[in-house]
Amino acid sequence: MVIIDEALDAFDGPSLRRVLSMLDKRLPGTAILNIGRGQHNNHFFPRALTIIKDSGAPALKPARVRAGAIEPPPAAARRKK
Repeated sequence: MVIIDEALDAFDGPSLRRVLSMLDKRLPGTAILNIGRGQHNNHFFPRALTIIKDSGAPALKPARVRAGAIEPPPAAARRKK
């Protein structure tokens, strides 16, 4: 998986087409997640996820991270030996 965070927003049309063509040729079959504000090639990125703020809904609670592991540890790791 490749995650692109707003990097494509800086390219003009011809440069963007070259970058997308390069990704398509060099990384066939790779999932590419583009996070950006610009309108991009709908052929290359056929699906979109739009996130909106809903003030009436509860906020998502992020997972707590402890030394690279998500809290709480799995049950198997909590067993005493």
